[in-house]
Amino acid sequence: MAEMEPAKPSDSDKQRPDPTTKSPQGAKDFWEKFSSLSTFLSTVLVALVGGFFTYTFNHREAEHQRSIQETQTVAQLMPFLTSSDQNTRRTAFIAVKVLQDTKLMADLATSDPSQGAHEALRDVAFHADKVADRNVALKALSEIEFVPACTLPFDSIKQHHPIDNSCTAHGLVMADAPQSAQNDAKNNFCSSGTPVNIDFDVLRQLQADAAKSGITFGSNDQLPRDRSVLRKLPTKAGSLGEGTVARIAAFVIQAHYSNVGTGESVNCKQPDKESNDIHIVLGENSNHDDECSSVTAEMSPHFRPDSWNPSVLTDHNEHLYRFTGQIFFDASHSPCQGGKGSPKRSAIWEIHPVYGVDICVDTSNHCTLESDQNWVALSDFVGTPPSETRLWFPENLLKDTLGRPAR
Repeated sequence: MAEMEPAKPSDSDKQRPDPTTKSPQGAKDFWEKFSSLSTFLSTVLVALVGGFFTYTFNHREAEHQRSIQETQTVAQLMPFLTSSDQNTRRTAFIAVKVLQDTKLMADLATSDPSQGAHEALRDVAFHADKVADRNVALKALSEIEFVPACTLPFDSIKQHHPIDNSCTAHGLVMADAPQSAQNDAKNNFCSSGTPVNIDFDVLRQLQADAAKSGITFGSNDQLPRDRSVLRKLPTKAGSLGEGTVARIAAFVIQAHYSNVGTGESVNCKQPDKESNDIHIVLGENSNHDDECSSVTAEMSPHFRPDSWNPSVLTDHNEHLYRFTGQIFFDASHSPCQGGKGSPKRSAIWEIHPVYGVDICVDTSNHCTLESDQNWVALSDFVGTPPSETRLWFPENLLKDTLGRPAR
């Protein structure tokens, strides 16, 4: 059989370009496009880099000019900022805010312990038009004095004390220490909700459960680092714990100013009575119960009403009292053991700080925790005037309903 000769390419096949071979014209077009794109990208990159450096330079220049202006403002106002007249000082700090900004004014005021500086901060914190300005001043103010994070539960009868201007909620302690967290809890006036009615057994149950759970307590070196474990604990009164608003009915065995002479960290180690807590020993059945069977309520010195004092509490301790406040775990102490304790009590879970105090006015103490019948606020019982400013009219203009000069 004769071998077949290979087919010869036709004229049309000879004219068809080889797809695997790049044409000189195509390569030229590609490099021209790449060159144009490179030029464009280079131009954009140069513009971006130039813009960045221009912005950085302008920003630094603006900051520099601002620093110069701030320095000039402070220098011009320095005689007034350091004036011995506190109203002048206060006005000068407000002028810094107006002429420059609130942050500069706050930075200067927090480094100045004068009354005028603090009053200027309060003016801005509570009365500035802009929320941002109020927040800056409020943050600065909270670093130098006690600033409640809410309206106080006893706001209508609060009384101002020197410690309110000199001791923050952290007290005198390192901010990240367990003691700081405990101090913050002691100064918590902002727990909310309907008070849970509790009795002595609830606090004792919490005490037993804390011991079983391995929660540390007994001294300042054994404070729990994580206080969240003290919340939402099961009890016969429901799920509660530190931070829960509760109320308890009890007799006052005794009450006294605590830590007088030495002070404690929560109150910045100030030694006087006015700057320290009032420790109240509560009896379940009478005002002479064994203190090792007692529980505790504590009144913070911050804005404490004048009627909340040991003498008033003990002078009327034949009456049943009702204390409202947050539940707090005082891990610096231990409950009684073998009839001994410092202070004596059956549980270190307590009402601290006290939010309100009522006294049973029924002569037979027929008052129940759940009902408001026969309970009267202690401040009303002893006749404490409200804390707000009152107008005093001339005696010849007004008379009260008994015909005596009105006040």
